[in-house]
Amino acid sequence: MKILQQPIKVKRNSRVNVYFNKPCAIFLMTEVNFKRYKDGASFRRLGGEYKDSPAQFVAPYDGTWHAVIEKGSHFKPVSVEGRVEVLSPLLKEKTYFLDPDVDVPSRSNSSEETLDEIASSGKKKKNNNKAEEEENDADE
Repeated sequence: MKILQQPIKVKRNSRVNVYFNKPCAIFLMTEVNFKRYKDGASFRRLGGEYKDSPAQFVAPYDGTWHAVIEKGSHFKPVSVEGRVEVLSPLLKEKTYFLDPDVDVPSRSNSSEETLDEIASSGKKKKNNNKAEEEENDADE
């Protein structure tokens, strides 16, 4: 089987785009699995058959990966051209963990509050509740 392959060094969560000009099988695999693939042994990979370019992957961990484009079969070769593009790792979105005891106001469509504002208003309300409890304890 004829293939196009490109070894690439990537960081975890890096985006790998493989561009091609004809429908074909495209894989992204580790060095160990690429060797197994060439030897005809069983191997693990990301990818499959693609009709539309680019094939997009996200590297699950750091290391050297191989982008592989299969150029058809031995009896039905396909003339495929391709290239690989590695983009920076995906940035994680900001995550908020709110205290379950904090009463967070519901958002209406007209409100443009950010999560930071909602979280801070919930903290203020919790602090106000504590102050009221302390006043009630002092009254008794």
